[in-house]
Amino acid sequence: MTVTEGKQVVELSVLPTNKGSAVDQLRTQMSASAALVIGDSVTDEQAFARLHGPDVGIKIGPGETRAGYRVAQPIEAARVLGLLLQIRRTWLFGERAVPIERHSMLTNRRTVALLTPEAKLTWLCHPRADSAALFADLLGGHPAGYFSVAPDRGGMPLGQRYRSGTMTVETRWSGLTVTDWLAPPGNGGDSTLIRLLAGHGRARLEFAPRPEFGQVGMRLQHLGDGLLVLGSSEPVALYSPGSSGR
Repeated sequence: MTVTEGKQVVELSVLPTNKGSAVDQLRTQMSASAALVIGDSVTDEQAFARLHGPDVGIKIGPGETRAGYRVAQPIEAARVLGLLLQIRRTWLFGERAVPIERHSMLTNRRTVALLTPEAKLTWLCHPRADSAALFADLLGGHPAGYFSVAPDRGGMPLGQRYRSGTMTVETRWSGLTVTDWLAPPGNGGDSTLIRLLAGHGRARLEFAPRPEFGQVGMRLQHLGDGLLVLGSSEPVALYSPGSSGR
């Protein structure tokens, strides 16, 4: 008999098993790419200890835990599940997804980027086309990374076009034009994505890189006129000369 003391409960088992081994068995049987474990019991720590990679563990309530996240009450755990269901449904059924044929492609023969009609960079592999994605909003939504530029006041673009004979794309709003292209690598260096803003008024820029298809942790470090992406195996930086750093 195996005896396990939990939170206001004593579990008795005639087999030498625990929640950690159960997670491993379910992962194998279901061919799951990731696991979500939510719990408030001491025995749930066995499952939290088996999580790795893209897995997520959420502890309910106070106390020491191996889970990466925590919520205060069971009702908050239910809200997490509701949010997960909404995000999953949106991803599976492509709700509000931009059709692939409406995207514009940038390339410099080394890598490829895709732009939506609203000038949101929704796909970019760095530093080569066969490298892992740095921005993968096209497949995974905002959590997978994107890079958008738009007027602060909002509104739909007036139009988008290629410059004649080039892979340079212009997206135009009233008072703002965003010109995008991939510069060829120089002297064996990496490719450079250039986003040129012209016009008047305020613009909103959202820079959300997610290296390795969003599977690795990262953070941004402010450096003068730009941001350095930390956590990627490939050097990535956002450089905005003359910016205020806001």
